[in-house]
Amino acid sequence: MKQPLQKLRKMLHLRRPSANSNVVIVKAPTSSSASISASVSTVTFESPPQISFSDVETNLIMHSPNGYFDSHVSDGANGTNYSTNGVPRRDEPILGPISPINNGDSILPSTSPPEWSSAIGHAMTGKSGRVIHNLQEQITRLTRECNLHRTRAEEAQRMNEVLKQQLQTVTDRLRSSEQSHEASLITIARKDRKIEDLKSETQSEKNRRLKAENDAAETTQLAQQQREEHQRAFAEAQEVAQRSQCQYDALSQARLRDRNEFQSRFSMFRKDFDELIKREQERQNHLSRLDVIIEQKDREIRAARDRAEKITSLYEEYKSRSDEVLHNLVEKGRQNDRDVDTMLGDAREAVDKMKWVVNVKQNVKGAR
Repeated sequence: MKQPLQKLRKMLHLRRPSANSNVVIVKAPTSSSASISASVSTVTFESPPQISFSDVETNLIMHSPNGYFDSHVSDGANGTNYSTNGVPRRDEPILGPISPINNGDSILPSTSPPEWSSAIGHAMTGKSGRVIHNLQEQITRLTRECNLHRTRAEEAQRMNEVLKQQLQTVTDRLRSSEQSHEASLITIARKDRKIEDLKSETQSEKNRRLKAENDAAETTQLAQQQREEHQRAFAEAQEVAQRSQCQYDALSQARLRDRNEFQSRFSMFRKDFDELIKREQERQNHLSRLDVIIEQKDREIRAARDRAEKITSLYEEYKSRSDEVLHNLVEKGRQNDRDVDTMLGDAREAVDKMKWVVNVKQNVKGAR
């Protein structure tokens, strides 16, 4: 209890007024977490000083109390020396003119008897009571805000669970889509191979048909020529028997030429057939290479599936760790809330004791 009084005395830095002199109270430094200021109007030695506390700011930073409850800082005999919480040091000008009351009300000596309060005893029912009431309202509002933030954190945790379920659903859909995609790729590859085979067969059939048509045309033309020659030879044999031997020789030579021509064409057909056999062998080799490539791709797919399973296991481990970290943060926030409530209770108790001390100085003669 003694340390909070010393800390509040350091923040307020009260000086005892002398005879016919002005009373000056230096305002404490403000921060983002809490702001406490005090002001005293100009009075004579006969009227006691009046203390006024301004409202506490609503933005609390739970992890930083702004140095109000730091380690003890000693104040000198003739002044105050602060080095950590932002209060002016001894060598800085800390005294100034007496500021008026915030709401414009002047402090005058009251002749009416003071009212009794269970919190501060016989105290002046002025701005101090209103400020304390405002502080209590601020504390209540801050408690509600803390509860609101806690509720929002719980709602965020529930949303996180929902998002986890949605992520699992999306992962399952992705796996099924990958499987269907792989099956589609295999089917497309099979159909592409079949299309290539059909194209090659169609092209070979076209080539064969063209060759057969050419051969048929040539054979028809040759047959027509032979028929005409035979007709002419028969007419000539009937007319001229003597030229039959010559015609026979001519026919024999023509037959020989035809035979040679047929032999040459047969050799060409054999070459084409050998070429087709060679192409078929090349196609078989190509198919064997494709089988090797398919096996290699299958191994790669299995390796990719193993990597995906490893990534899924790593994600599950990361998810469990993140859940544990979030739980620790929530517990730490609750502990900070309890610490803030304890500090606010100590501050209220210290303020009550300071008011009691000020009341004793006002009512008890010779008290210091």
